[in-house]
Amino acid sequence: FEYFARPEAWTVHPDAPRVLTEMSRRGLVLGIGSNLDARLVRVVRGRPALAPVADRVVVSAAVGHRKPSQHFFDAVVEAAGCEPGT
Repeated sequence: FEYFARPEAWTVHPDAPRVLTEMSRRGLVLGIGSNLDARLVRVVRGRPALAPVADRVVVSAAVGHRKPSQHFFDAVVEAAGCEPGT
């Protein structure tokens, strides 16, 4: 359990930094929404390649509802700072 809380336990696709940077440059709001638990926040913050999404990590354990719950997606919209469907 603790092993997967370590950023080095995970790999990031080699194209991720380039793709995330380009998406951000184009004005897209980036983040991660997952049914994983709060360990994901530590993992994302510990992987420099994921820096463009590190400020918007929504995990179901913190929200109290799992995907596909509307409550979960409401939390994603709030984290993104936008209106649904935009």
